[in-house]
Amino acid sequence: MNCTSKSCFFCPTFGVQFKLAALSRKNNELTKKRNEIGKRLGSYKTTLTNNPERYNVILSELKKQNEETITKNKALYSRYKYDILQMQKYKSTREKLSKEQADTILFSEKIASQLGHKNKLNGTTFIKDLPFAVNNNNIYFFTEQKNNIIKAVKIGDDIVKGKVPVYYLKVENANIKSVSKSDEMAYLYAQKNQTVSMKNLHPVMQEAYKKRSQSVADKISKIADNLVNDNMQQSRANWQENEQTTDKTKLAEKKMYNEWSL
Repeated sequence: MNCTSKSCFFCPTFGVQFKLAALSRKNNELTKKRNEIGKRLGSYKTTLTNNPERYNVILSELKKQNEETITKNKALYSRYKYDILQMQKYKSTREKLSKEQADTILFSEKIASQLGHKNKLNGTTFIKDLPFAVNNNNIYFFTEQKNNIIKAVKIGDDIVKGKVPVYYLKVENANIKSVSKSDEMAYLYAQKNQTVSMKNLHPVMQEAYKKRSQSVADKISKIADNLVNDNMQQSRANWQENEQTTDKTKLAEKKMYNEWSL
């Protein structure tokens, strides 16, 4: 028996008719939109045909925007490639440094082979900023004083392993009575975890120690930049306190002092 009722939703004929009606409505909507777009395009064509100057202005603006966008994209891509390269360099440098011995000393700047006025004690205090005295044609710069005993370093001494000898000067009535070389060494590089009693230090050195943390941080940044950007000529200088200094070591050390050292 065939169903003829229009209200029967289970009738296959009704289902097909419903779908056809929906498709018809959709087609009408699309046709309407197409006609609207056609009218707008026609209006644009008429405007551009009757007003070529406007067309040229719009075209010029679009070209300019396109060129600016291309330039920006090139700059961004260039920066992206640079950052990727730097990241690879940092990774490579980190792997190299992880293989270094714990006693490796890093220098953030050039250092002379002999102590001079421009060297820095502990990597922070210029020698030239300290008080000094001349004795037997030797120039001694004072670092500490306790009663009548002054600790000093001597201009012209060889810099060995980044250090120079400390001298004890006995002073009476502002005159140097005796000079003796001690077993102590003065460092020309900063030490992050060094503990120092500042009580007897010269005020210039006390002030430098107060700023030491920032100074060390700056030097670490400088060393990192030099390592990553391949500005350092030397790759390593492992110094053991008990190793014997050979002629070959001396030559290597002097070369190191004349170049970027680490």
